[in-house]
Amino acid sequence: MTRDTLLNRIYIGVSAVFFITLWTLKILEDTHVIGFHTLPVRILVPGYVGITMLYNFLAKELEKTHLIAAALLFAMIAETINAMNLDFGLLFFAVTHTLLMVFHWRKTIRLEHAAITQTEPHLETHRYKRLELMSALVMAALYIIIVVAIEFNLHDTHLEYVLVVPLYMLILSLMAWRSICTFGEKQSGRIILGSLLFYACDVFILAELTAPNFTNPPLTLLVLSWVTYLPALFFLSCIGKTIFVNRRFPNF
Repeated sequence: MTRDTLLNRIYIGVSAVFFITLWTLKILEDTHVIGFHTLPVRILVPGYVGITMLYNFLAKELEKTHLIAAALLFAMIAETINAMNLDFGLLFFAVTHTLLMVFHWRKTIRLEHAAITQTEPHLETHRYKRLELMSALVMAALYIIIVVAIEFNLHDTHLEYVLVVPLYMLILSLMAWRSICTFGEKQSGRIILGSLLFYACDVFILAELTAPNFTNPPLTLLVLSWVTYLPALFFLSCIGKTIFVNRRFPNF
């Protein structure tokens, strides 16, 4: 067994343990079986983000993923801030999504260049332009629907989100849009899946933070945000790595 194979297996095993542990703790916490924001949860959440960043550094690279590592670093800082009950963690998550957006954008620029210069014969310029346009329209429609829905239900005591929600959703939507535009490229499956899960997670969190009953938001939102968050981190950390590489599924 090679070093990389062993590292990949350890990472999958450790991630599975964190998933089960954190999901269980969050469900118990959100159903008030245990205290809100318990110490284990405060420690384990930024701890797992740190593990995803460490894996990104240690695993064998198929391509440079420094922007992904930087994005995970800012996510870890954001979670540490949240664990300290401070209010500016969202700012660092905005930086996380900006870095992811830049990574996706640079990847799609290479794809479009390959299609134009025909260095990749199977790529078609019009196909990528059509994909960009259709995905942009979908994400724009979702942006309007989500922002209007959240702003409409915004509680009077949380009016600071009136500007925060549209700006944050704009960054989040651009990140998700550029991830979709990588469709068909090697490992585009994990890029799109990780990015869309992160998108969904943050939409659930924004809805949770701005819920009319802020002190006791709907349990569904709390559960969905955690169901999507941990896999999002996992798949994003696997971008450009040899983990899950399979000849039958080269695009995942």
